[in-house]
Amino acid sequence: MRIRLGNIPLGRDEPDKQVLPRIKTRSTDLADVTLINLNLMLVNQNGIFDQQNYVPLGLLYIAACLEEESYNVELIDYQLFAHAKRFNARLFAEAAGPTARLLGISCMSNLLPYAILCARELKKGRPDLRIILGGVGPSPVAREILAAFPYIDSVVEGEGELTMLQFMKGPISPLPRRRLAKNLARFPLPAYSLVDFAQYDAAPSIITSRGCPYRCAFCTEPHNFGNRVRFRSVESVVDELELVHALSGRSLFLFQDDTLPLNRARFRRLMKAFRNLSFPMRWKCFSRVDLMDEELMSEMAETGCVQIRYGIESGSNKTLKRIRKGFTIEQAYAIARRSAKYFPSVHASFIWGYPFENMTEFEETLNWVSKFEEGGITVLLFEYSPLPGSPLYKKYNKGLTFSKDHYSFYVVTGHEVVKSDSFQSKPDMDSAYSLIQKYPKIFSGFYQYENLEMLKKQHRLEHYHLSRRSPVRNEYDC
Repeated sequence: MRIRLGNIPLGRDEPDKQVLPRIKTRSTDLADVTLINLNLMLVNQNGIFDQQNYVPLGLLYIAACLEEESYNVELIDYQLFAHAKRFNARLFAEAAGPTARLLGISCMSNLLPYAILCARELKKGRPDLRIILGGVGPSPVAREILAAFPYIDSVVEGEGELTMLQFMKGPISPLPRRRLAKNLARFPLPAYSLVDFAQYDAAPSIITSRGCPYRCAFCTEPHNFGNRVRFRSVESVVDELELVHALSGRSLFLFQDDTLPLNRARFRRLMKAFRNLSFPMRWKCFSRVDLMDEELMSEMAETGCVQIRYGIESGSNKTLKRIRKGFTIEQAYAIARRSAKYFPSVHASFIWGYPFENMTEFEETLNWVSKFEEGGITVLLFEYSPLPGSPLYKKYNKGLTFSKDHYSFYVVTGHEVVKSDSFQSKPDMDSAYSLIQKYPKIFSGFYQYENLEMLKKQHRLEHYHLSRRSPVRNEYDC
């Protein structure tokens, strides 16, 4: 295995010569499949870029399954491309250079327009190339993408391991049958040999389970991984932690499970195993406030938990009931405050701008956000994104408008400058904006509800500043 560098021809208007790292399973052979990670955690605040690179865990799982069947896998990671800060599909296609005939692109919703533009560029002059999209961005709108963009050969809904194995052995179907593995033990550990950990500054992510039993109205997660939760064995999780530590030297990990403490008995077995690792581990996780109590918090802190992240999502009990959160804001606040006694970092996310939210409910959210901040909790406040595939979008999919001068914080990618009182987009992003406007059902997450109360809320927020909002870079990853 070795890193191969692709040359990028650049014109006089593109002076920064840059090479894009590509790693293959077997460097001397032609790749059987090229996997491209087109995700980017990047924000441009007042012209200052804040970027953090995450190991592309989903693609590494797919790569491991393909490697187990002796396929030669090549990985290209867009995060490592110097021109990511000024997106240009042609530059990226040139940087990608020659790829395998079978090419998979993974992205989230915020970079879906760019993934489609890149796919179009990559396919130019290569009619034999077969492009497959996957990830949480394209999954809920698979049929719409296939109908709109003939250069996309297939879209994978949900998990990609079994489907990609199927494609390697047979014909590529445009919309393959959804395939969820009942037993996660059938999957090998992620193909960490395909990444250089020195290029990733975020804490390595670990997934110990897939699926979420909750049905929050704004969320698309059940569409991707189902409502039935499938758990990995504790032994497998320990093996992965030891492997990543040996390869990277890292001792801080982020557990990406939707709700790590979901199965309390299993969670305690995990924490017992954490005590017996060969290195002192620190870790972060996501949880629900209604699964936590002080006994569990104490045990988590003793086994190295330094950060917990809660999805609160509103300060209005009326709104919380409508989005099916299953707890009250008073309960959430009480648990968050107790958590701050045990963990040095507690995050709470809130959403404003629901299609049914009135000004009273909006002000309730702001009041509780202030109270959470005063209690020492880091608050992240997001504008509601009407993501396709979510129950809320299906019910409220009318009255959406798009303006290239406004995005919710959730879908800002760093190609635009976010200031406290304004939003600036670049002219060279017009191709992406045109795509978003032409296909509103595919890119609904870039839209907003245009009504009088939304304008009032925006004006209100211009004079409301969070004092503890975290930037892209997490305080425990530095």
